[in-house]
Amino acid sequence: MSRSLATLSKLTRWRLWYRDKAALFLACLYYSALSRRALDLSAISEMASLLLLFCCLAAFGHMVNSLSDQEIDRAAGKHCPLAAFSPRVVLLLVAAPAVLGLAVAAFLYAHRPDVLLLLVVSFAAGTFYSLPPLRLKERGCWGLFTAAIAQRTLPAMIAFQAMNAWDWTAASFCALSTLIGLNGIFWHQLLDQKNDKANGVRTFVVDHGETFARLLLGRRIFPLEVIAFFSTAFLMSRKLPLVGIAATLYAAWVALHILMGRQKYRRRVTESFDVFANFYNLIWPLLLAALLLERNLSFWVVFVFTYIWLFFEEAGVPQKIARAFPAAFRKKSGVLGLAAISDSADHKI
Repeated sequence: MSRSLATLSKLTRWRLWYRDKAALFLACLYYSALSRRALDLSAISEMASLLLLFCCLAAFGHMVNSLSDQEIDRAAGKHCPLAAFSPRVVLLLVAAPAVLGLAVAAFLYAHRPDVLLLLVVSFAAGTFYSLPPLRLKERGCWGLFTAAIAQRTLPAMIAFQAMNAWDWTAASFCALSTLIGLNGIFWHQLLDQKNDKANGVRTFVVDHGETFARLLLGRRIFPLEVIAFFSTAFLMSRKLPLVGIAATLYAAWVALHILMGRQKYRRRVTESFDVFANFYNLIWPLLLAALLLERNLSFWVVFVFTYIWLFFEEAGVPQKIARAFPAAFRKKSGVLGLAAISDSADHKI
């Protein structure tokens, strides 16, 4: 059982999105719920359904990217979990999240063609980004924006649309999500540029060079992200003052560390992506979950769930799940097809 869970995690690239991307999606859901005049328990099931759809989107996007990059990863010496399966099984595995997501959405949102359309566009964007003949990943700016919109913007739009929570804060949140996505894809392409160039993958960074990409990231994308961050925090603070206070204190803490020379984010390619990471991935969703609890004590389950989700690895949840099953059952489950992949470390895409 434990090996099957580990394999499922590797196939879906769980570690690459369960906190980094899902955290802000949770913040979108929680803000949408807090925007309602009456906060009742129906919001919990609604948010749970949308989180399931997000997981399907994220898993599909990462799996289809793995599928398209199998040969490239092999040439670069990277382990590809899909390589352990036959081509037919690979296609079934990759298609499974999309089929599940669309089926669930068709059942829950049959009366909401707007939500269904956004979901279909999201799955399509993930497909067109990775797979030929379009393979937007290798088409310059198209690849950058498609990745950012598919991974960040469209999920946020789905949350706000499904929960009828559009306002200026939601619009600003979508703009911020897009800029975070652009920052992230630049970061990813900069880290992978040597392997991409060696294997003939023509990403934006490979075509335009590292110097130009760093200049664009440092002088355009990241400053715009900072502006969008403060704009979103300010707009949200009109309804939820604690968000504005938390954002101000966090920004002051970051500025103090930069002035003291402890966080020189321009010296490493990852650091501009890391500046607000703790706020995006921990503080924002946890604070909104706490505000849900403050407004309705029945939402304690949401707060506990959020804490466990965000600290999943640190809390040793996978190990605790594995120990919860008898040794005989764990041994028996090891013969399943999903357990065929060795327990090697995850690698970044």
